[in-house]
Amino acid sequence: MFNKMKKLFSLFALAGAFVACQPEELETAFSVDPATVRINVTVKDVQTGAAAEDVTLTCSDGAAKVDGNVITLTGNPAFEKTTVTVTATSSKYAEPAKEDVEINELRAGAVADYNVVLVVGKPVSDYAITVEKDVKAETSKTEYVSGTTYDHSHDGIEHWRRNDTRFFLDFKVDYYEYSGSEVAGEATILDPAFQSIVEPYVQVYNAGIKKTAKVAEARISAWCIYTATQTLTTQTVDYVVKADGVEVGRIPAVVPVSSEVEFYEMADPESHGHGHYQPGHGHDDTHGHGAGNNAGGGIIFAE
Repeated sequence: MFNKMKKLFSLFALAGAFVACQPEELETAFSVDPATVRINVTVKDVQTGAAAEDVTLTCSDGAAKVDGNVITLTGNPAFEKTTVTVTATSSKYAEPAKEDVEINELRAGAVADYNVVLVVGKPVSDYAITVEKDVKAETSKTEYVSGTTYDHSHDGIEHWRRNDTRFFLDFKVDYYEYSGSEVAGEATILDPAFQSIVEPYVQVYNAGIKKTAKVAEARISAWCIYTATQTLTTQTVDYVVKADGVEVGRIPAVVPVSSEVEFYEMADPESHGHGHYQPGHGHDDTHGHGAGNNAGGGIIFAE
């Protein structure tokens, strides 16, 4: 009996010793790291759908650490419930992208991961699209009306017809009016995101140069030499496509910009009616005498 009681007292003593040392040992056993929050950030370009380039990430919590696309926050040692703002900025994009992240309360030693997707830039449809004409060169060429067999140089005009009569001539000139444009080479697309914007302009400016038959008329005086010319002015240009004022594409083209038909007359230097020429003077040939009162010709540019 005595031995049993001795063992019982020894057991109580051992238990008391264990209880006495337990707080210190538990504190050592459960010492943990501070809570950790990781925010994984994906930044996309809205125009391409690909990862945005040259992006800088920041967090409204000044103690946060940024490593690549991961933002890390550390508790003290636990983490109180809070909200932080994650922002992505880049010189390539006018406006930053940002999102608020609500972080739950965490005990010390806990680890939590949050996912954020930010989209930078703006859709192509939101841009103001404009087109400007950049003139690279301008050329003019002149052709004479057909039938100018009399050569005489006067004020730069070389080729003439003759009206060596006392009658007016009603002179009709057939010519072509030029309109439209033609693309002269490959278009340059500086930003692939705007290819769908630039390509329709290529089609528009490559519609072709159209020729429309026209007639110009003038009344030619008596005792004169006369002629008509057409001057066609053409420009070599680049049509510059811009989005919000920034160039995104360039289309080379050829454009006829003007077509001018002009009539000239002067006294016939070899006419037997020399000295009788007066601009705007002559007789109507109402009886079929003389050379008649109609004349005509055409102006054609070599292709």
